[in-house]
Amino acid sequence: MYSGGWYGEGESSNDQTWYLEVQVICAGVDISGYQVVTADTPSNTTRYKQLNAFCPPGKKMLSGGAGVFWTDTSGAARPKLISTFMFNGGWYGEAESSNDQSWYLEVQVICAFVD
Repeated sequence: MYSGGWYGEGESSNDQTWYLEVQVICAGVDISGYQVVTADTPSNTTRYKQLNAFCPPGKKMLSGGAGVFWTDTSGAARPKLISTFMFNGGWYGEAESSNDQSWYLEVQVICAFVD
């Protein structure tokens, strides 16, 4: 969350045409049991990672997101988030790194009981 809303940022390494889309799902008072479920890959040097996060039984998915995290401070290229979206009943994220730094992918899904 960013200053009361959601924020997205992206960059391209070439002249390819692309776009960035940020979606916000708003819910009324008829939700309860709000919960953020987080799933992480191992922190290692694997170059491509993908992961799903799922709501517990009985709760509905409201939204989600994914991010990449690394510890290399040498100025090496950062791992890049490729995509994040609803998929197979959960929230999906995939990312890749162009070098052998240690990093991990985290996927979050926002869940609640919906009346």
